Amino acid sequence: MKIGLKAERMPLEVNAMLLQLNSFYSEMGQKATTDFDETHAHSNEILNIWESTASQVYYQQDKDWFYRAEERRWITLNDNSGWRRIERVGKRIVRSELHVA
Repeated sequence: MKIGLKAERMPLEVNAMLLQLNSFYSEMGQKATTDFDETHAHSNEILNIWESTASQVYYQQDKDWFYRAEERRWITLNDNSGWRRIERVGKRIVRSELHVA
């Protein structure tokens, strides 16, 4: 069946690299929640990833949660979420916070 697009088969080595990249992003974006007890938890996950040559910017959600039983809801505490940047400077990898207004 033809769909009207001129398409070519992807080279196997390109497909392998894309699958590996997808694996890295999947691992990086995996949600991690630690339950300390019934009312305290911590969550840490990467929600957005932007990349360019020698630079990566991502939003990391990093906060504690407290369950307030009388209100039957979770309250956030110690929210250290924010944009982070990783850059290659020469042979070094430099990590920093990115302040976005």
